[in-house]
Amino acid sequence: MMAKLMLLVEGIPLPYDARTDTVVTTIMMVCFSILAVALVRSGHFLTRQARSLVIASGNEETFITETSTEIKAQLAIALVACILISLIFSFYITEEGEIYYDAYPQYVLMAVTTVVAMIYFIMKGLLYSLVNSVFFSAKRNLQWLKSVLFVTTLETLLFFPIAMMQVYAEWGVENVLTCVIIVVVLAKILIFYRCFIIFFRKIGFFLHIILYLCALEIVPLAALLLSLALAGDWFKTNC
Repeated sequence: MMAKLMLLVEGIPLPYDARTDTVVTTIMMVCFSILAVALVRSGHFLTRQARSLVIASGNEETFITETSTEIKAQLAIALVACILISLIFSFYITEEGEIYYDAYPQYVLMAVTTVVAMIYFIMKGLLYSLVNSVFFSAKRNLQWLKSVLFVTTLETLLFFPIAMMQVYAEWGVENVLTCVIIVVVLAKILIFYRCFIIFFRKIGFFLHIILYLCALEIVPLAALLLSLALAGDWFKTNC
């Protein structure tokens, strides 16, 4: 009789734990593999871009053409960046809400936020190409896109250990947000520096670069954060 009563007692669902999630572990392993292969195949590209940060010349890479392998490697790194943004954000929502092992929308949120991040990078690239083609030469536009890919690579390399620590070391939300903000701020500083060197060093108008970065950096970033917030609100409401 006692055994029958124990069977009728409803169990308490365990909270979601990413450390024991095989899907998350597989995603992290795939991201690491893509990063490793992409870094090896785009080593010369990254070396040239790193040198350009030190040389501070707007013309040193104008006539260097990247191979198709290097371009594909950089695009693969951008894809990993989208996945890592999705993981970090979904883990944040998981810690804020009551997510259980049987709540499959966790994966839905990962998929949706990954698509949102991909749209962010695609739209920003299209905006760069459209605006820069009107005001600057094609060679400088190409050089700028290379710099953006380089900064994206650096962001991705820093996001990966943050995601690892959040999943397997149980970092708190405050620590993760602090690290993400630091990475984003450093990336925007590099973007500001390269934008000045490539486009505005000879022009000398500080207001122009501020307007340029606000239109093509701050506004798209704010749109990304708003889209992620809307996805998070939907997730908390429907979970």
